[in-house]
Amino acid sequence: MAWNVPFSEYIPATTLKHGYDLHPATTGALFILRALEYSLVSAGRLKLGERVPGEHHLDPKASVAQKLAWGLSDSIELCVSQRGIGWDFGTGEGLRLPPMQTSRPIHDRFVWLRTTLLRDVLVNYLVVDIINTWWRTIPQISSPLPSEKAFHELPISLRYAVPGTVMVVVATYMSLGYEVAAVLDVALLGREPSAWPVLFGEPWKAQSLHDLWAKEWHQLSRRTFLYSLGYPLRALFGTPGMMMGAFTASGLYHNLMLIGDGQPGLDIPTMSFFVAQGFGVIFERLFRQITGRKVEGLLGNLWVIAFLLITVQPFATVWINRGLPRTTLPKHPDLPGQGHTRAIYVGAYTTSWRHDRQYISSISPVKRSHLISSPSLVTSGFSRPASFRHKSTTATTNPFDETDMGKGANAKVSTTERLAALRELMAKPEYNVDVYIVPSEDQHSSEYLADCDARRAFISGFNGSAGCAVITRGEAYMFTDGRYFLQAAEQMDHNWTLMKHGMPGNTFLRRLWFAEWYLTKAHFADVPTWQEFLSKNLPDNTRIGIDPTLIVAVDAKTIKDALTPKKSELVSLPTNLVDLVWAGSRPSRPANKVFPLAVKYSGQSSEEKISKLRQELAKQKAAAMVVNMLDEVAWLFNLRGSDIDFNPVFFAYALVTPTKVILYINPAQLSDAKSLDDPKHLSPDLEIRPYDTFFDELRALGASLGENEKVLVGSRASLAVVSALGEKKAQVVRSPVADEKALKNDTEVEGFRQCHLRDGAALARYFAWLEEQLNLGVELSESQAADQLEKYRSEGDLFKGLSFTTISSTGPNGAIIHYSPDPQTCAIVLKDQMYLCDSGGLSTDGRTIPRRNDRRNANMAVIQHFGEPTPEEKRAFTRVLQGHIAIDTAVFPNGTTGYIIDAFARRALWQEGLDYRHGTGHGVGHFLNVHEGPQGISMRPSSNETPLKKGMTVSNEPGYYADGKFGIRIESIVIVQDAQTPNNFGSKGYLRFENVTMCPIHTKLVDPALMAPQEVRWLDDYHAEVLRKIRPLLEAKGDVRAVKWLEKE
Repeated sequence: MAWNVPFSEYIPATTLKHGYDLHPATTGALFILRALEYSLVSAGRLKLGERVPGEHHLDPKASVAQKLAWGLSDSIELCVSQRGIGWDFGTGEGLRLPPMQTSRPIHDRFVWLRTTLLRDVLVNYLVVDIINTWWRTIPQISSPLPSEKAFHELPISLRYAVPGTVMVVVATYMSLGYEVAAVLDVALLGREPSAWPVLFGEPWKAQSLHDLWAKEWHQLSRRTFLYSLGYPLRALFGTPGMMMGAFTASGLYHNLMLIGDGQPGLDIPTMSFFVAQGFGVIFERLFRQITGRKVEGLLGNLWVIAFLLITVQPFATVWINRGLPRTTLPKHPDLPGQGHTRAIYVGAYTTSWRHDRQYISSISPVKRSHLISSPSLVTSGFSRPASFRHKSTTATTNPFDETDMGKGANAKVSTTERLAALRELMAKPEYNVDVYIVPSEDQHSSEYLADCDARRAFISGFNGSAGCAVITRGEAYMFTDGRYFLQAAEQMDHNWTLMKHGMPGNTFLRRLWFAEWYLTKAHFADVPTWQEFLSKNLPDNTRIGIDPTLIVAVDAKTIKDALTPKKSELVSLPTNLVDLVWAGSRPSRPANKVFPLAVKYSGQSSEEKISKLRQELAKQKAAAMVVNMLDEVAWLFNLRGSDIDFNPVFFAYALVTPTKVILYINPAQLSDAKSLDDPKHLSPDLEIRPYDTFFDELRALGASLGENEKVLVGSRASLAVVSALGEKKAQVVRSPVADEKALKNDTEVEGFRQCHLRDGAALARYFAWLEEQLNLGVELSESQAADQLEKYRSEGDLFKGLSFTTISSTGPNGAIIHYSPDPQTCAIVLKDQMYLCDSGGLSTDGRTIPRRNDRRNANMAVIQHFGEPTPEEKRAFTRVLQGHIAIDTAVFPNGTTGYIIDAFARRALWQEGLDYRHGTGHGVGHFLNVHEGPQGISMRPSSNETPLKKGMTVSNEPGYYADGKFGIRIESIVIVQDAQTPNNFGSKGYLRFENVTMCPIHTKLVDPALMAPQEVRWLDDYHAEVLRKIRPLLEAKGDVRAVKWLEKE
């Protein structure tokens, strides 16, 4: 091909005019049509959250340069992107965006820019350049004055090949301009990458004309075409009229481009192509109605290609005669190194693709076929007027989508109407708040909730266990920690901005020399907590509404103190506004039967526990103690319930005084006297009172106290509890009930040992079964695998259910720390991917939480068949294991906190420049909640408040998560015990950990070269212990398969 032929040899200067006029004519026609559409809206076009056009550009604190940057960014988006992402016209009308995750990363601005420039922009340029060069080798179309007759004298192959490439060039040229605008907007003007999803899907894979035009082709002008002719003709002729109207409008638009290029009148060939597309789509609908079958599959793909190649002939001829082949790219200079330059472009593209392919290919934790669009991710503290941040559009009804006509097409919950209803309530005079806070917790500060208390999940769609929603009159923010970044991004729709707590400021922007010209320090700040956000990011004189039963009193005081200088106010509302929005469908509060936990399992009677609490009251000179945490109430009375899934608790408050004990509970939950084996199981001085009377009686108690009398309330008590007593009457302390509950007695410790033996046997049976199924080629989803594990657990003695939803995750899903497989959409467990199983069971003698990261090619008999773990996987797994061993073997003096030893688990990972975004360990309840305080092992300041003590149970669970690739977490439950040391410096006494989890650690993922001799010895000793203790249980079950698996492992 003529790579270096001077452009001027083909095209004299006098003939260049029309070709170069075509490009501005194309752009100008598009802008004109869009401007006409915008002008028809009397209120103007609004960004989401705006009440008047340009509202956020009027910020009096913003500089002229800032306002100019914001306005220019909005203009670029309106003119070039035109899909209304983050605007009022971009939601609810079926805009179908290609999945961002499958094309390029959006989680990192710098990576996005590199990928877009080195891959997307360059590949578009190369495609156009190569086709253009090929066109110039064909005299019939590259001569200065080609004729239609000459074109039709081409060989039959070229007569179809050339028009086919016209569509490729049109699409590629549009993408090239679009990507250049995207880079400018993101790099220079600060727009989030997710504001610029790719322009085209995969049109070459379209299996019907419907799929091509409604899903895979660009959607820039879809709305304009529908409003100009599509919807008016639908009113007259139904759906066929809408389709013909939209395609006719498209034909008129392309004809307008030719007029701009100097071609007067209506061009029939151009119109015929687009009208033909309308007839083609209608034909597909008729075919389906007559035969009952959709146009799809390979035959459908061939149908699309053939139909386009035939109908594009007259259209392409016109465009070729207008000079398209001669002017697709600006004039090429005759540079000697031009061929080498193309080679460099190809090399840059290949390098970028190889670098990013693993990161991009599996960003989504669910099946890629279910991805519609990606939510906006705030990856740093980059901050501008709130509505300026992009939020992706939820895909809803597509007027061209015959399968979803009139229905929502996105699996995400649409929160648009819910937020609108909430904001309407916020504006009412009886509430009159500018901001409303929706915490995760219920009135008992529970981490896990009954369905009726899942208010944050209802209003946002995000159902992780940690997070707080902050909703203003125009914006909605979700604050969560590193465990839930990916999950929240997947579950929330376009209305929400994800605030990734703990992430650093925008280091990319700092590298731009011109950043300080229009950005302020706020753009570089770290992502704040939601409490900090209220005082640092909201305007002065803001009224912030809150349900006082849902916010901890300590937090409320901190927030109020921070708001005072800003003259803002935290307003306690008498009614929960989300409940009002939810009223029609909110589930009722559960009131399941309560049952006793016998002393043979608890090791201590309820009377003994209450007696110890009364001793603490005397010590503190307190008149009473309010017990508000559900697990504390259950522990104190040796009662268990099932009001919250996976947590054996029930809704109740308790009040303990020196002379009486009151349990506030729905009496119906205790109505069956036979449910209490021993009539004396409950304290003889116990009084039962209705749950709903608690706050009224608390107010009465506060009013009856003397001036110096105090009531102890735990540090997790709500603002409503403290307010009911009176701030001067409530003494907030770390709950003595929580402290006592954390110290397991000998009976409870033995219960932990025994239940983990039974669970170890269940896990061995499960992994042996799973390996066999995969070797046989059986296809199992993550959910199906988890169901089988529950089946094996349920066959054990004293089993009471799961302690949380099993985290059964394969490959990239393992990188989502609290992933929960959806039976409808979850992935298939693959033998050549990491498989992470994080699970636990409840039993009356304890709680089990074994977590092991396993691989299904885990033995010498099948390694060659299934392949080897990658060096990256082995190295990461080994470093995590070294951290696990470091905690397991730690010896430390009394008085040491988990905050101090947390670094032990991270040391090996830190050597690799790796880490994980969660604590290393949490307390574990005895037939109670999976997470228990006050002890913990983490870098959080709260872990430095409580020393580890003999009898405490904690998890040991370091991990590593490679987003889009795999996740690793190795967890055991350990019990703090006395350590026998040669010396006893300072007479402090020393402590160690006893590991009670009995499940093999997969040695195929271990790189022994990285391990010290003592670490290898620990692994061998641990496996010998597991084999010794678990094999007899498996033999008793008669499970030969599991015995062989255990011995192999």
